Amino acid sequence: MAETWTLDGLALNDGTVFGLAGVNVTPPKARAEWISAADFEAVRPQDLMPDLKCPVMVIHGEGDPFIPPRDAAAMASSLKSRAHPDDVLWTIPEAGHVLGMAAVGPDEYRARVSAFLDKITSEAAITRTAPAADSVRAAGGNDRD
Repeated sequence: MAETWTLDGLALNDGTVFGLAGVNVTPPKARAEWISAADFEAVRPQDLMPDLKCPVMVIHGEGDPFIPPRDAAAMASSLKSRAHPDDVLWTIPEAGHVLGMAAVGPDEYRARVSAFLDKITSEAAITRTAPAADSVRAAGGNDRD
């Protein structure tokens, strides 16, 4: 983790301010890349999504401090460009990072995810995606890629 931020102070949402006198911290993105051993520029969902053959459900919290609005917009645009009939983009205005269930409650969250899974595992959906799976098998792959 080469990148660091030097903080001279910290202000909390409640107005509390702390003086830190030059404390070095690792930015959240750099720390996450280090922990996951991933290069986030190489695994950007908006770049990878068009190649997916299966339906995709994106659940995005608009209050997510880790996903900048431009990245959320790029992911939404990428999903829309796929024009897959079963894709779903669910934006939860009041949710933070991975906090959709807390924002809408477990019943609504479960219902939305279950509806998506029921739709994509229906007989019609399986029939509709069978040609894609056949082409993968013919190319020597498996249909779980």
